[in-house]
Amino acid sequence: MTDVQVDRNGRLWIATVEGIDLFNPSSGMYEEYLRRTTAEARSIYTRFTIDNAGILWVGTYDKGVFFLHPRSFRLPHLALRGSTGRPMGMEMIDLWKDGSLWISGDRKAFEIDPGSLEVEQIVDLYPAREDIPFGRAVADSYNDGKRRIWYGTFGVGLYSLEPATGRVKNYRPPLRTDRSKQKLYACQGVAGAGGDSLWVAVDYDGVYKFDPRTEIFSKSLDCCAYRLMKDSRGVVWISDDQ
Repeated sequence: MTDVQVDRNGRLWIATVEGIDLFNPSSGMYEEYLRRTTAEARSIYTRFTIDNAGILWVGTYDKGVFFLHPRSFRLPHLALRGSTGRPMGMEMIDLWKDGSLWISGDRKAFEIDPGSLEVEQIVDLYPAREDIPFGRAVADSYNDGKRRIWYGTFGVGLYSLEPATGRVKNYRPPLRTDRSKQKLYACQGVAGAGGDSLWVAVDYDGVYKFDPRTEIFSKSLDCCAYRLMKDSRGVVWISDDQ
């Protein structure tokens, strides 16, 4: 399972490596809503976001994004041409306070008008010289709703984007070595920790608290942290890859 989203009707949308499932808790009905075909071996559905109009946006690794209007059960498609000439993968989808969508993909962040589907702004997230392990950088994002969208990457650390200015900044947690002996600045999960501070899951190293003012990562929990989520009560939930 890669993501879960509750829509305005209380239904649960579930993204998996096999496709998209829909669960209605009130009726108990579970439906395999969209299945991946064998020809789509790389098409993994990654992330859900619901915008101000109630439209469900679905990101994929290599086919752009799909969107579902609440009054329809069709999944229209939006794709942008990537650097290879094929539809680029779109990783994280964040709804900004002005109603626009910020979507990461192909080493960039795109501001999309959800009404017209026009690209309003393109921001380069990573320097051209930066090597992105496995060709996929953004592992998670956190929208602080004030100034910045934060991107946790698999290999090149933590990035902040200011939508108002397009300013990007990179922060590096402690360097670690994965099982293939590759050196990584791995930030697999990002969540708010109160104020401007963040919780950051550093793959196979633990959970760190990050203070943007001092730019210091302080280790808080030693575990194989993978994803982080903060609920409405302020409780942070941690998953690992075990």
